[in-house]
Amino acid sequence: MKMNSSIIRRIVLGGVVGTGLYFGPFLPNPILWPNAVLNVFPHRNHKHRQKLTLGPEEVSQNAEMPVSKVSIIIPVYNEGAINFGKSLERLDISTHGKSLAEVVIVDAGCSDDTMAALDSVDLKIPLKVTKSSSGRGQALSAGAERATGDILLFLHADTVLPYGYDDTLRQNLADKSVLMSAFSFEINKENLNEDGSNSSFVNSLKRLEFFTNIRARYLWLP
Repeated sequence: MKMNSSIIRRIVLGGVVGTGLYFGPFLPNPILWPNAVLNVFPHRNHKHRQKLTLGPEEVSQNAEMPVSKVSIIIPVYNEGAINFGKSLERLDISTHGKSLAEVVIVDAGCSDDTMAALDSVDLKIPLKVTKSSSGRGQALSAGAERATGDILLFLHADTVLPYGYDDTLRQNLADKSVLMSAFSFEINKENLNEDGSNSSFVNSLKRLEFFTNIRARYLWLP
């Protein structure tokens, strides 16, 4: 049976994208390449948390949850006050242990009204603001330096987290053999369709979502 040329192209493209998503973080440091290859095989001792979030009842019943403080670091650059304000409000609602969390906003050189969002929202989580030079790497470092929590959670300005995400992190990281934890990646495709985004762009984001989660679930990388 002959395969359609478009199907072959998609398979090849998928392989290239998947390989790039997996090996991309390792490319700057060749010393890590052998571990990146070995990491693919199932005999490696990995611990994969199938359950990524706790329900409200589980959160309230878990009295032995570690009390580590979570610092949520959010670099921002021209996000727009309205959009960023909504993101902060959603984050506040999703955070169960508000007294055991802090939000660190890093202004990476905004030239619009993004930072005005901080005056229009009423957050229950303690808030800190700092500045950095442009570039996500510099902004993340600046936020980490300002943070005082035991756990650092790095977010994009439009990230939506599940309720009780902070307790999920504490539970996972209570295991001393776990150094890093990550949530599954999902793009809000409904909003994209409502915004009138073209189909090729939406399909590209769907592929990004699919291969990112494949990398996290089967190749043990965030």
